[in-house]
This record gives sequence, C-alpha cells and structure tokens, in this order.
Amino acid sequence: MMPDTHSRLFPMFLVVALACLSVSLIGCGNTTSTTTTTNTTTTTSTTTTTPSAPKKPCLCLFDVDRTLTGKQDQAGSKCPRNEVQNGVHDAAYGGVGTLTLSEFALAVSKSECAACYLGTITAGEASGPNSEERKVLHSHLAVMLGMLPSTEWSRWPSVTAPLVVACPDRIKQNAVPGILAWYGKQNILVNDEDVHFFDDRDDNIEAFRSTSYNARQISCESRDPGKGGVIGFCGAALHEIVLTKGVSKCDRNLVV
Repeated sequence: MMPDTHSRLFPMFLVVALACLSVSLIGCGNTTSTTTTTNTTTTTSTTTTTPSAPKKPCLCLFDVDRTLTGKQDQAGSKCPRNEVQNGVHDAAYGGVGTLTLSEFALAVSKSECAACYLGTITAGEASGPNSEERKVLHSHLAVMLGMLPSTEWSRWPSVTAPLVVACPDRIKQNAVPGILAWYGKQNILVNDEDVHFFDDRDDNIEAFRSTSYNARQISCESRDPGKGGVIGFCGAALHEIVLTKGVSKCDRNLVV
C-alpha cells in the first residue's frame, strides 16, 4: 500500500521550517541580509581662556599732616584707631609732640590704594631731611612691594621723587605732573584720570576741581577745634580712602 503523499511531505516541510528558523539571522531562501554600519564621529571642543586685561595703573597721593598723621600725642578716646610713635618727633604746625599715625597710615595694605602706586604732596617738611618721621612714614607707605619704588624725598618746586614736601597749600595739584613724570621714567604710565589725591583741607581739594585728577577730603568726622575746624584732627580714616572719580569734600565740618 502506497503511503499518503501528504504524510511523506510533512516531515520534509518540518525540517525545512526548523532550518529556516535556526538561520533567521542570516536569512532564509532568497532573503538577503543587510548589515548597516553607523560611523560615529567624536568631536573634541577645546576652549581657550583669554586672560583679562590688567587693570590700568593708578596713583594715590597723600598730604602728610593730619592725613597720614593725626594731632601729636592724640590717640585713646579721641582718636582710638591712631597710634603714637614713641620717641619720634613731629614738628607739624609748629607743635611740640610725638608723631601719631592715622588709622589709614597704619593700614595702607587694607585700603583701596593698596593696588596703586603711591606718593605724597605736603605743605610741611615732615620734620626735615633724614628725620625719624620721614623714615616712619615711608616704612608705612611702602608696605606693598614695588608700589613706592623710592626712598627719596623731594622739595617743591623741584620734583625729583614721588615723596614731595614743602608744596604750599592750594597749589598741590601743580606737583602732580612731576610725580607722573618720575613714574614715567620708571616705565610706569598713569593716566591723569587715575590719579587720586587725599587731604584734610577743603581748599586743597577744591584746587583740584580744574584738573583731570581726582581729589577727596578726609578726616571729615574729626576736625581740630584749635584751628577752627580748618584742618583734620585724627587724620585719614581707612574707610575714607576710596578710588571714586571727581572731587569730593566733607559735607560739613565737625569739631571734636
């Protein structure tokens, strides 16, 4: 008896089906397998940081008597942040007494002028050539390396160094060009608008109004009653030494 045709074909169909299933990853029969390759490109971004431009150089100039100094021998209750320099004479205003430094003079490195070049323009003599007062003043101003590159004091009208003495009141602004020229010879170029002058006297500040320089009156909270409040008493306070533009005077004269 001949086997049924369907019975003979079924096992063959099963074998083919299993074979196709086992090779499904590579296709079956005339099916073509397509492999897609994706190329990934990695781009590395390099960021270059450009250093910020250095700040323009500035110049801070100070009166001496009642700016860098306070009234001789006055500290304690009247000027609690001042410090008497024992054994150092101060001949300012014809007085006989001991040099007393103002709050600012004791903390130059903490002020806004710490980043500026320095100098003085004073009507007095800072007790004269080779005096202990001049040595003490210089040592407190030259606390920032390179910002006061001279130990020489020059006497107006010959400005041969940034520390100028004997320049009369109300014409101190005329000493500034000589100081700028001296710094220029050291390859330190300061623009007029970056010069800041500090003084306790109203008239010395007012004289700067016709210039391109900046000027600020200090010792506003303490004025000398013995001089009618015209001059300071304790000298410059640390908070008064700021690099603001223009000419600024005390709102009112306070007499201690």
